[in-house]
Amino acid sequence: MKVAHTLAALALLTASFDVILTFNLVGNLRFSQIMLIGLILCAFAKIIQERKLLWPRGGSAIALWCIFQGLLLSQTTVFLGSLIFYLVMIFTLLGVCAFLQIYGRSLMIGRLMQVYLFSFVFVAAFGAIQFVSPILHLGEPLAAQWIVFNLIPRISGFSYEPSYFATYLVLGWIMLMDLRWSKAEITRGRRWFWALLLISAVMFLSTSKTAWLLMIGEGLARSAPNLRRMASRQIARLTGGRLLITLPGFPTIFWGGVAFFASCVLLIVVAHVVNLNIFLSGTGINGTAAHSLNDRIGGFVYTLMVVKQHFWIGRSLGGVPAAVAELLGRHATTFSELKSYWGFPVPLDVFAASGFWAFIPFLWFFVTITHGERQLIKDHWDDERAKWLRAVIRALIFEWLALCADQNLLRLYLWLHVAIVVAIGYNLRYFHPQKSFDRQPMIVA
Repeated sequence: MKVAHTLAALALLTASFDVILTFNLVGNLRFSQIMLIGLILCAFAKIIQERKLLWPRGGSAIALWCIFQGLLLSQTTVFLGSLIFYLVMIFTLLGVCAFLQIYGRSLMIGRLMQVYLFSFVFVAAFGAIQFVSPILHLGEPLAAQWIVFNLIPRISGFSYEPSYFATYLVLGWIMLMDLRWSKAEITRGRRWFWALLLISAVMFLSTSKTAWLLMIGEGLARSAPNLRRMASRQIARLTGGRLLITLPGFPTIFWGGVAFFASCVLLIVVAHVVNLNIFLSGTGINGTAAHSLNDRIGGFVYTLMVVKQHFWIGRSLGGVPAAVAELLGRHATTFSELKSYWGFPVPLDVFAASGFWAFIPFLWFFVTITHGERQLIKDHWDDERAKWLRAVIRALIFEWLALCADQNLLRLYLWLHVAIVVAIGYNLRYFHPQKSFDRQPMIVA
């Protein structure tokens, strides 16, 4: 179990590594995938030893989707490249099953959750170092893009670019936000408060528009219930003829004015040092280049054309980029060439790869492990694990929102997160040890 846990921890810690610990074999083989191979072998050994196979909720649906994808290889014009896509997907889903076998009925689930949360703090800490190093003349660790050239980098962590980095880090940010909000024991204490503050700052400083939109969305989601209650009270008072408007006190007015003045001064100083159009680059706003916007619109249009041509029966995971390349008058044959023509956004890409009928089990799986677990969480809310499950489910929903702006279905950290969701859900539903998870969330089996 210790060997398996070490392999799982290393896979989680390095899941976002794009620019280091990658090996060029048949495509890029990542260190986290090598660790996943070891974990799968450990899981097989556990199944043989215990003669028991743990099956997740929605497992039959995702298995059916995989069978459909195998059959749809007959629809692609680039069989070998599409076959590689398919095998990578099967391998990744085996990794999800491996996590379930190892942690589905184990007290080590607490250790797993702790390591998973720490992995985001670790990556965010490197992002902070990446941001301050050029300013302090300590080098330019993995800097890919700049706000001020050779002085202030855009934080990208171990990813290719800031938007990829934000798509990964939003998982950790949402989890920590929710766990702190629910007062979960696993994130109780000041160090986790500072960890959340670190991840929030790094996400903001990455200057990824996707990250900013997701942070605003989370803020609105958190404040909506309070705003609704306040509005209801005021409406009730208004209908009763006693509308009251509470004026802020002097301290609130004073410190609010100080904060507003400081923000204005900071904005003026930054505007003199930094060309603020950098933050709008790729959007076409204020005369900036619109390459990001045009690429996304173009990807959406071409993927939608593939869907219209093959609505009922899809083209397989590798067949979609091949079809997009054909629409552009190009011919992609190798695995690396196909990766240049991903469908966009990811949900539409999956629909194009699956077709209407095959998309249903894929959708069913994700609805089952998210919305389908609401009653389980409600029934076991006094159990610490229920708070973990709600946090990882919310993070998965936000990740799908992020995938509507960037990335692709085969990102390993997406499926490692699915593995965490599945393992915690199974553990909460079927494993009830004598010792309380509420009091000892980090117990080692």
